[in-house]
Amino acid sequence: MKKTLIVGLSLVCLLGVCFVAGAPKAMASGKAPWEEKWNTLLDRGKAEGVVRIYTSWGPRARTSLSKAMSEKYGINLDFVAGRGSEIIPKMQAEQRAGLYLADIIAQGTNTFLTSMKPMGLLGQIEPLLILPEVLDPKAWPDGQIPFPDKEHTVIPMTMKAQRYFTYNTTLIKKGELTSYKDALNPEYEGKINLIDPSNQGSGNAFFSFLTRLWSLEEAKVFLRRLITDQKVVLTRSYRGQVESVAKGKYAIGLGTQGSAVEHFLRIGAPISDVPLKEVSASHENGVVAIPKTMAHPNAGTVFLNWLLTKEGQTIFSQGTGAPVMRVDVSSEGINPTFMIKPGDKVFYDSEEYINFKGRMKKVAKEIIDAHLKR
Repeated sequence: MKKTLIVGLSLVCLLGVCFVAGAPKAMASGKAPWEEKWNTLLDRGKAEGVVRIYTSWGPRARTSLSKAMSEKYGINLDFVAGRGSEIIPKMQAEQRAGLYLADIIAQGTNTFLTSMKPMGLLGQIEPLLILPEVLDPKAWPDGQIPFPDKEHTVIPMTMKAQRYFTYNTTLIKKGELTSYKDALNPEYEGKINLIDPSNQGSGNAFFSFLTRLWSLEEAKVFLRRLITDQKVVLTRSYRGQVESVAKGKYAIGLGTQGSAVEHFLRIGAPISDVPLKEVSASHENGVVAIPKTMAHPNAGTVFLNWLLTKEGQTIFSQGTGAPVMRVDVSSEGINPTFMIKPGDKVFYDSEEYINFKGRMKKVAKEIIDAHLKR
C-alpha cells in the first residue's frame, strides 16, 4: 500500500512537471494560443514603432487611422502617397537595390493582380491574420474573407457602387441623362472629360465595364465616338477631373473615381452621379496587400489585423467615405450615392475579369493612338 502510494505521488508529480515544461506556454498561462502570439507581436511591434504604408488613400483617412493607431498601440503610421503607376516602379527600384522599405501596400485590385502579383512584388497576407474578430466568418459577406484570387494575396475592404458617370447639376437637369450613350448627344460636344482608359485606374475600369453592358465592339465604337465626335478631353487626375466638372468647365465626367466624387459631394459641389441601375462593385484603392519582405513585420502585422477589425474598418470607412465589406460596420454617414441599393444589377470582379481589364488598356490605347495619328 505504501509502495503504491509513493509511486502514485511520483506519477502525479511527474505529470505536473511535464505539463508545465512540455505544454505550450499559452496552456500554462491560461491564455489561448492566439493571445500569446498577439501579445508577443504587440511588444515587438511597439519596439519597431512604425508602419510604412504605400497608398493612395486621401489625407482624411490617413489622419484618422494614424491618430487611432498611435493612441491604441503607440505605433506611428508613415504614409508614402502614390498611385499604382508610381508605387510599382518605386518598389522595383528599391528591391533592385536590396531595400525593403514598405510594410503595407494599399491600392486597387487591378494594380495588385495585373501588375504587382505577376511581378513577384507581393507576399502572403493570409498567414498574418491572427485576431478571431478578423477570422470570424460571420463578419464577412458569404461567410469568408473576400479574397479575390485563389492564392489569397490581397484583401478588398471597400464595396462601393460605381457608375463612372458624373455631371454638373447646374448645366444638366436631373433626369436628362439615363444611359451612357446619352453622352454622345451633340449638345455635349467638347463638354466631356474622361479618365484615360489606356492607363490603370477608373477610366480603364469604366471602359471594361461597358463590355459587360454591351459587346466589346459596341464599347470600342463608343470610345471612338467620344474621341472623334465629342472631342472628349483625356485626363489622369481623378481629383482634377471632378473639380473641373464641379466648376462647370465640363458638363460631364466619365470614368470618374468614387473617392474624388465623394470629396466634392461632401463639400456641397453641384455634381451628381447618374443613377443608373447597372453598377460595378468597386473596391477602388481600398485593397490591402503586403510586400515580399516587410520593413517592420511585427508592427505591420499589428496594423493589418487592427485595420480589419470592426473598429479599424469603421474608422477607415468614415475616413474614405466608402462603405466597407465587413457586415458589422455601420454605413451611417456614407453618401447613399455609393451604396448598392435593392434592384441594382451588380457586377462583381473576378480574377479573370480583372486580368481582362488589364488587356483592355491595350485596346483603349490602340483606339486613342489611331486618332492621334490622324
